[in-house]
Amino acid sequence: MNALVDKLKSMIPELLQANGIVHGEQVPFEVLGQRFAVAQREAA
Repeated sequence: MNALVDKLKSMIPELLQANGIVHGEQVPFEVLGQRFAVAQREAA
């Protein structure tokens, strides 16, 4: 998750600039994650 946030910190301003979108000094963003898993008991 930390690596993703670090990558987004550099990519978001670059993408905004490349698309001609004016933004301030800071660009707030939020990263949400969810994971689903199933646990199975071991056979006796």
